[in-house]
Amino acid sequence: MNMASFGMFLSVALLLVTAIPANLGISYFVREKHSNLRVSLLFLGISAAVWSFGYGMIGITETIEQAQIFRMIGLAGVDGFVIGEVVMYLFRARILPKAKYAVLIVYTDLALLDWVYFSSPEVDEFYKLGDWMTWRALYSPYRTYHNIFIVISALGMLVFSTFWFRKLHFQRDRQFVKNLYFSNFALIFTTLPDTFLNLTLGVSFPTSAFGGALTLYFIWLAATRLIAFDLSVPLLNRFFMNA
Repeated sequence: MNMASFGMFLSVALLLVTAIPANLGISYFVREKHSNLRVSLLFLGISAAVWSFGYGMIGITETIEQAQIFRMIGLAGVDGFVIGEVVMYLFRARILPKAKYAVLIVYTDLALLDWVYFSSPEVDEFYKLGDWMTWRALYSPYRTYHNIFIVISALGMLVFSTFWFRKLHFQRDRQFVKNLYFSNFALIFTTLPDTFLNLTLGVSFPTSAFGGALTLYFIWLAATRLIAFDLSVPLLNRFFMNA
């Protein structure tokens, strides 16, 4: 299998994967009405689905203009996913409410700028490799801004998850926060081919989009396991009503 065939396979696979994170996020939101994670899971699921769809469509487009449009859609999912994770940790951390909203406003502005800047045609150059559309990275200050934004996001998740972790008393809850945070290693791992193959071969395989879906799955799994052992009053009431 040559690079073009493998790239087309990845693109089609991403389009098939699109339904999985969306289904996980929506089903958790509908089913777990008493969970304080339901909105976060819904937002992350939709963002991961948009991410997969946008980058999956790039590979099967016919023109550079179409590829650029779907790249903008995919990047909306990328930034949405990162925002969703940071906010999930932020609003559960032991921080003053005014500080939380101040951070949210500043961070949302940074994310919007990242989407506008990194969506620029000056960041990537699209070209056809056989029937498959791919791209090579170009030097651009917008790419530098994107990298800085990702580093800020990663540091934010580390800091806010630590604050959240420290306010918890039960080992089960602390393990849950650990599982949430370490689920991002799936995203880091799948980003490596996306990044280094572009730098070395000038060909981009959108593997990081699989990482978004996989990370969402691990977050959903951790949240589902937590709910299974949560003996809160609303869940006990629901259990006895359905008995």
